[in-house]
Amino acid sequence: MDISIIICTYNRAEDLRETLNSIAGLTIPKWRECELLVVDNASTDNTKEVIMSCPVKQMPVRYLYEGKRGQSNARNKGIAESKGEALLWTDDDVRLPENWIEAMTAPIFSGTADAVSGLSKMPDGYLNGYDSDYFLDNIHFDVDIENPEYLIGVSMAFHRRVLQLVPGFDPELGPGQLGFGDDALFSNQLKLAGFKFVSCPDAVVIHYFQRSRVSDDAVFSMRQAYARSNAYEDYHWNHTPRKLSSLKMLFWATISFVYRVLNRGKLNHEWELRRLTLARIIKERSRPRNYEKHGLARIR
Repeated sequence: MDISIIICTYNRAEDLRETLNSIAGLTIPKWRECELLVVDNASTDNTKEVIMSCPVKQMPVRYLYEGKRGQSNARNKGIAESKGEALLWTDDDVRLPENWIEAMTAPIFSGTADAVSGLSKMPDGYLNGYDSDYFLDNIHFDVDIENPEYLIGVSMAFHRRVLQLVPGFDPELGPGQLGFGDDALFSNQLKLAGFKFVSCPDAVVIHYFQRSRVSDDAVFSMRQAYARSNAYEDYHWNHTPRKLSSLKMLFWATISFVYRVLNRGKLNHEWELRRLTLARIIKERSRPRNYEKHGLARIR
């Protein structure tokens, strides 16, 4: 098997249906053998039925079930079950260009890269009427075409050899756990291990994320998840010293409380995020570290 395409999904059956319809229109590169693995992360909707009725005919399709919640657990399940030399990833709410497989895997098979960061964009006019700048500034990231720093799950690929040094995604990070950071930590570990990244500007994925994610409340919830995830990485992987964290948290908790009292319960988001970050750091410091400093694999 040359290429394993892996999708992890949770309770997005109708979005997934459209993604699978998109995959059915992909062209498989000549002389390459592909498989599609769809990992159901304990969905409670009709996800399994959608996968079992998958319209993809040009490659074998496998349904996998991962009962432990968390995108990283689902991704690690996909890694363990996949057979391909190149692992190609996307999300369950995208539309893929016809040349996506070849464009994303060509640098891997030519030996010019170990990992490929794909590009994504929103459909034209998708956020009309929404505060899109706030969303884009905080959540939706662009890839640096000349010097990609990260792999982003909506479109990414890597050679199986990287798993010899970086065996998988941290199960405490990502959606379903702390919220974010799984892609970022994995990318940082690959870079530290010396693996080469390139971007793929020739096969842009269209990302049909849920519009509800753009509301102020939803973005603030996501920023809270980023704060939790960053605190975890700072403590366990970066071993960042945080002096006087308890006193700092007490300070931000106090002024945040006073602000709420004076403003009839309204939160100051920036102050509240600082408090939450410090609270998470204090919580993580009560645990043994999961990594040696900048380690490539968990030690516990």
